[in-house]
Amino acid sequence: MKKSILLYLFLYCLHSIAQPVLNIRLDVGTAGATIFSSVFATDSCYFVMGKSKDLIPPYLQEGVFIKFNLDGSIADTTYYKNDSANYVFWESPNLIKTLDGNFAQTFATDTIGSHKYFGFIKLKPNGDTLIFRTYLDLYQQNNDDRVVQPGGFLQDPIDSAYYGTVNVYRYSDLVGGTALFKISKTGELLWYQTYYGISGNFRIFNAASLIKIAPDRLMIGGTQTHTPAANADWRDNTKILIVDTLGNIIQTKIYPNDQLAYGCNGLSQTMDGGYIYGGQNGTFVQNGNARIYKGLIIKLDYNLNEVWRIEDLEPSGQTRKNFENILKISDSIFVAIGRTIDTTSINTHGIHTGGRLLKFNLEGTIIWDRNYHRVEFLENENNIPTHILYDVDITPDSGFVMVGQSQNFEATNPEPIGQLGWLVKTDKHGCLVPGCEEFDTAGKPPVVSKPEIGLKIFPNPVNDELYIYYASQIAHENVIAYLYNVNGQIVKQWAINSNYTTYMLDVSQFAKGLYVLQVTDGISVLKTEKVVVE
Repeated sequence: MKKSILLYLFLYCLHSIAQPVLNIRLDVGTAGATIFSSVFATDSCYFVMGKSKDLIPPYLQEGVFIKFNLDGSIADTTYYKNDSANYVFWESPNLIKTLDGNFAQTFATDTIGSHKYFGFIKLKPNGDTLIFRTYLDLYQQNNDDRVVQPGGFLQDPIDSAYYGTVNVYRYSDLVGGTALFKISKTGELLWYQTYYGISGNFRIFNAASLIKIAPDRLMIGGTQTHTPAANADWRDNTKILIVDTLGNIIQTKIYPNDQLAYGCNGLSQTMDGGYIYGGQNGTFVQNGNARIYKGLIIKLDYNLNEVWRIEDLEPSGQTRKNFENILKISDSIFVAIGRTIDTTSINTHGIHTGGRLLKFNLEGTIIWDRNYHRVEFLENENNIPTHILYDVDITPDSGFVMVGQSQNFEATNPEPIGQLGWLVKTDKHGCLVPGCEEFDTAGKPPVVSKPEIGLKIFPNPVNDELYIYYASQIAHENVIAYLYNVNGQIVKQWAINSNYTTYMLDVSQFAKGLYVLQVTDGISVLKTEKVVVE
């Protein structure tokens, strides 16, 4: 009897903490296009903040706060909207948990026909509003500035007040800056200090991150930009400000060696007194007068000198590769989230942007790198699937829940048109396909024999969306995936040009039955798997 009770309790606990793998794209707003920007995980649900945008003039935007059950169903949804103003909640992942167990965020607001300004909201986990304030104070002096977007945001444990940044732009001289502000725990704007770019030179300074590094010290991380007419003269430099808790500048650090280093995202202090942040780093293609970028993660020491960097090997077009945020898992382990590309050449007309999750340690060693790409519809030449991840949190089962957006502008696709909020839940290895970590090479001895092609599929049988994970220890050219029906006809094909990637394939329109997935390099078959569509 005792053993039976213990077994029952074990199974009950196992069931109660189970957090299934999820891959959900949906429109949850009343207006139209949806983007998810921030996420927090608990042992019973996922809290997500985002926005929805109307698809008809005047294209109003509204804030959306959602409570997802662990199975991906929606428990509660709260909307923040105004018939004559935009409430823009998606510009940066700055939703925070407050010291009293609630949530808070800043946002941009745009009254139709007037200037943009910013707001502050505090709400309960069920979506009930505790504080909702908007602030014109920063811009009443000359009625010239407008809000571009909010930046970093935090709550001070000393007095429970809030510090935040909001990027601003002056119409009169086209100079951009960032305003650091302090809001009381009850929502009053206590003070603000604006740091502008330099007119005629690096005229824009936009902040992306804000952290507290000492009881009387704040650090603002961002980008200063020089914007001439020609791309070849464009400059983006990382800029860090250390200020006191009254906004007075103590130290300024600029990094000019990277000509196109944009974003200082997910800035965090490390256990050794240094700092880590992510973004992108670019170069120019002179003959095309174009900018190309790589994803970038940088570690600084206590004195703000660079210690190491993680940088992609291959660049891509502007904004195609970027790290949007960094999550600290432990004192020595981090994950970075953002976007990457999969350049395909088979029956497509462009570059596919996908989500990315990269795990690394304090020494700058990559532990694993996961990419998540949508397979295009073969017959729709104009359909370029786009998926971007903005924020990530660790779940109680040591997995990861991530949010962002997907885009679909092909009318014949089965999904809704426009932008969809995207929520992804993986296991602790970042896998949508269970066991994908077995093909990781980090920390393993070099392969002497012929390396194995990693190919796993999940679920199987499948009736909606099939996940195909591909990994290879060597670079193969012209790798193509073919899906054959029982008659030997190709029903789907796509090029595979990125490693450690989960390809998301919609099979909901396929006839039920047995299929064969074959991966080839044009010379030989690399791997074959059977798939059952129910």
